[in-house]
Amino acid sequence: MRAGPGVYGHLSPKEAYPIAKTQATKALEIDDTLAEAYTSLAWAELAYDWDWSGAERDFKRAIGLSPGYATAHHWYGGTWIMGTHYGPETKGGQTNPDTLDGFPTGRITDAEFISYLDDCETYKHNGLLLKTALFPLENDKLSWDLDWIQRGNWLVEEMAARGIYCQVNFFDTWACHKDYWFKWTWPGSGESGSLQPFNVWASGDEAAKENYIRYLVARYSGYYNVYFELGNEMEHSPNSGSAFVAQANSNYIPWYRSYDPYGLPIGLSETGIGESSDADIVFVHQTGTFPSTSVTQPWIMNELVSGWSGGGLYDDGVMRSSSNRLGYRRTFWRMFVYGGVGSSEATWLNIGNALNSAVYDVMGDQMRLRDFNEALPSDINDMVTDTSFVVSGPGTYRTRREAGECYVTYYLGSSAASNTTVNLPAGDYFTFACVRPMIAFTSTASNGLESTTRSEERRVGKECRSRWSPYH
Repeated sequence: MRAGPGVYGHLSPKEAYPIAKTQATKALEIDDTLAEAYTSLAWAELAYDWDWSGAERDFKRAIGLSPGYATAHHWYGGTWIMGTHYGPETKGGQTNPDTLDGFPTGRITDAEFISYLDDCETYKHNGLLLKTALFPLENDKLSWDLDWIQRGNWLVEEMAARGIYCQVNFFDTWACHKDYWFKWTWPGSGESGSLQPFNVWASGDEAAKENYIRYLVARYSGYYNVYFELGNEMEHSPNSGSAFVAQANSNYIPWYRSYDPYGLPIGLSETGIGESSDADIVFVHQTGTFPSTSVTQPWIMNELVSGWSGGGLYDDGVMRSSSNRLGYRRTFWRMFVYGGVGSSEATWLNIGNALNSAVYDVMGDQMRLRDFNEALPSDINDMVTDTSFVVSGPGTYRTRREAGECYVTYYLGSSAASNTTVNLPAGDYFTFACVRPMIAFTSTASNGLESTTRSEERRVGKECRSRWSPYH
């Protein structure tokens, strides 16, 4: 019932999309509340019919019916686009600088944006984050720099043309400084939310805050490929995460829901405050730790910060070094087996500079994850994280499974592989595949588990009890 075969090459689009549309339409005749069917129909309308209004309508139906539906939201993400990246070169006698506090924040040209978006499409990425963070807001706190904000609209439209979702941001610890057009508040220097145009951690300026949320919802909710990030890392000192959650639950999220006609998901970062809020999604940032199974919202790693020995994976220089490739790849795969709904790459990748082979290698690794997940005989929405499937094995490991049907285990370690023992329920299991995420499948066997002499990283233990196998 998916449009996926045409997208990923098993059938031609001419063959696949009419089949997907027919199957989705039949499914909706039986049950018109299936988010999966609306998603399949929307992709066919977008990619094959070029029916923009129909695709927008059906994507919104899918998201509204099931905000946690992972096929509608599974995030194979790229970089962040900062407010200054799509801002003007100068404003009010101030110049948009190339860097702020060592980060690449300068204006990105249209051609540079298009080049990167084309790369995202080529490597099957489906997610980017567009920061607003108060930057396009005028000094009266109510009106907007229309050239600035309209360029944001243009970016969302260009993403939509390539099948890329966009998380549109509202607030940020690193939001615009009230005395500058191109400078943010820097918590490392003790600058708090009181230096932003309005302080979103405290009460006050309620009319301006509500208008800000209402305007961005009106600007962006009409796009089929948009959902929202309420705030980024709002817990950083000297600000208070609990204070922001209190304001969010009492004001910001209710305002958002009252103005959003489509019931689009909204998320909040990060772990520790996201799950205590009324947000639909928790955005996480630490690559070495993951939320506990008690977190009920879907969670997406939309920035990669700590947890890798080679440096912060958010950094442009780190992603451009081939020695850090494993840091990204293990994050993508671990997010999947730990039950997450996707990951971004280096959020501070400088797309104003030509990308190098190391960047493309990382993008290729994430594309292979998407190809693998789309080929699974189980719907990933029916698969949950599992700690009891592997009894013993090499390195560290975690499984995502649909009980009795499909088991995917990701192994990570530095030593040579050894045999692994699993707790496999009785049944007739159709196929087994051993996969290296760098190069796809390396071996298959019809029964039993086999060992591999590969070092560094191994993914084994996928047993499928299904009607068909994508590996034959």
